[in-house]
Amino acid sequence: MGPAGECPTCGRVLAPVPKAPWHFKLLVAAVVAYLGFRAYEGLMWVLARV
Repeated sequence: MGPAGECPTCGRVLAPVPKAPWHFKLLVAAVVAYLGFRAYEGLMWVLARV
């Protein structure tokens, strides 16, 4: 199958490409925000110790 779920010989779509659910996207955004905040806190901690 091709990247869009089509048959390589006839071009007919066999299976639609599933999309990520909204709560997975929300989880990814929350993890990115959390890790960014923790990186900022770590940088501030290191700079306070120098």
